[in-house]
Amino acid sequence: QEKDAMVWGEGSLVKNMGFNSGDLNNWKLNGTNTSVKRNKNGQYELSIDKGEKVRVSQTLKRLPKGHYYASVYVNAQNRKATLEVKTKNTSTSKYAINSLWENYIAADSKHGTNMQRMYVHFDVEEHHEDVELILSADKGSGKVLFDNIRVKAIAQTKKADSLYFEENFEQVPSGIFPFVKGPAGGSNDPRIHLAELHSPYTQKGWNGKKIDDVIEGKWSLKLHEDVKGLVVQTIPQNIRFKAGKKYTLTFKYQTESNDYSFAIGDNNEIVSESIIAPQLETQTYSVTFIGSKSGNTWIGFVKNNKNETDLIIDKIEIIEYKINNWTIIESSSEETIGEGSDTGHAKHAIDINSETYWHSAWSAAEPRYPHSFNVNLNEDQIIKGFSFLHRKDKYNGRPKDITIETSTDGVNFENLGDFTLGDGTAKQLIELTTPITIQYFKVTIRSGYDDNSGEDVFFTHLAEVGIY
Repeated sequence: QEKDAMVWGEGSLVKNMGFNSGDLNNWKLNGTNTSVKRNKNGQYELSIDKGEKVRVSQTLKRLPKGHYYASVYVNAQNRKATLEVKTKNTSTSKYAINSLWENYIAADSKHGTNMQRMYVHFDVEEHHEDVELILSADKGSGKVLFDNIRVKAIAQTKKADSLYFEENFEQVPSGIFPFVKGPAGGSNDPRIHLAELHSPYTQKGWNGKKIDDVIEGKWSLKLHEDVKGLVVQTIPQNIRFKAGKKYTLTFKYQTESNDYSFAIGDNNEIVSESIIAPQLETQTYSVTFIGSKSGNTWIGFVKNNKNETDLIIDKIEIIEYKINNWTIIESSSEETIGEGSDTGHAKHAIDINSETYWHSAWSAAEPRYPHSFNVNLNEDQIIKGFSFLHRKDKYNGRPKDITIETSTDGVNFENLGDFTLGDGTAKQLIELTTPITIQYFKVTIRSGYDDNSGEDVFFTHLAEVGIY
């Protein structure tokens, strides 16, 4: 009898997602020193040995419109390993460089290794859109392992633009994201879990309960432990605190004792601990800190003793203090009156605030296309591309056809070319073929979008322009 051919990943969005074919079937390889190997447990993994940059990719065909996450197990040994998703208009990625933190979940087949999941969220803005999924390793002497890629549609929790990170545990992709289990208790199946609202049984007052299991919404993170030590922590691939950057973190909590502490760590060491005071009513904890030089800062929670007590966590919010010293050298025009005092000026296109925007003049004069502005970064920077973000509440006038020029001295400009921006409100990237060094750049907008409603679209506007 003839056997049917095995289709690894049949019915899922990613084919051969665990490399169970024993090779790179369904994947496109660009690079060398890459193979599929079994680990000590017999599982196939993508193994990238030392050498030049490697890129392994797969096109996900005709994804329905919606919000998704992609995740992958990764172990990077002093080498940048990236998970990237490219849609029609955007590129989203996360990376790991040093996988220093052991997997302590006993039910996870990767426990005892440093393989931890890395997550990327992305939007498919058009029905039946093709999406490119990319696993890559930069040039280096370290080894990189990937395994078990997942891509799944998920409801989106909207993050305020003012926040660097937010998690309310209502739409967690898996596990106890953004945390991983810490070393307290060794490799086991921890009592830490997402608590689901089932009032009145999960809330204070029921059968002598002193605190709520759920603080807001339907889910909260519940730490219910009888071990001593670091019980959960973040890792840089899921929340990256950049070296030298300032952050303020807040979260809501309830706890019946002082058995837990909040911890900040660097690499594998705890650098500060603060006891969390008992609070039977919901309180907000706040802390401000600077990312360490290593780039491996993390946050977590420590159990101070072996008492069996609870700490309930919800609504984690992190602010990153973003400051740049960019200046506008010149703009073809700007609206200084009609859009209000806090927006409309050219400087609002570089203020790292998506709620403000530059608008070409319209109240005192009506200059027509082209419109332009020049930016001075006030230092040389090596860039790979530019990012653009349209204003959300106005369609007509969104930049469409643009030209970008760059300079190192502010006098001699090189034309990088003509580009066309989409009309959507997601951040759009224009990637250069090779990185370049610049201090100045000029954006000229040659035409704008028009909904054909009869409005005279002589103007343009832009929420944000950036570099990466």
